[in-house]
Amino acid sequence: MAVLPSNVTNGDFKKADAFINLSLPRTDGSKCKLGDTGIKLYVDKADHIALINMFQDNPESAVELFRKHLIIDYREANVAPAALAFGE
Repeated sequence: MAVLPSNVTNGDFKKADAFINLSLPRTDGSKCKLGDTGIKLYVDKADHIALINMFQDNPESAVELFRKHLIIDYREANVAPAALAFGE
């Protein structure tokens, strides 16, 4: 298990301890990175430290496990939420 600096802060900003970057291949062989910063991981969250340790201990195996178990949920930002069930 690796020891990472624990959540360096800069004012109200909490710095991530690690990142998982996602990208898609382009037809020219380059990559299209999804998101500006990747998925931020923090050592003060048990699930995150488990992911960090998994990637540090065996990166190749971790990538395959991550791919196998990843659940993708797509939502549009401009969709209004459903009305409350008890309504008017």
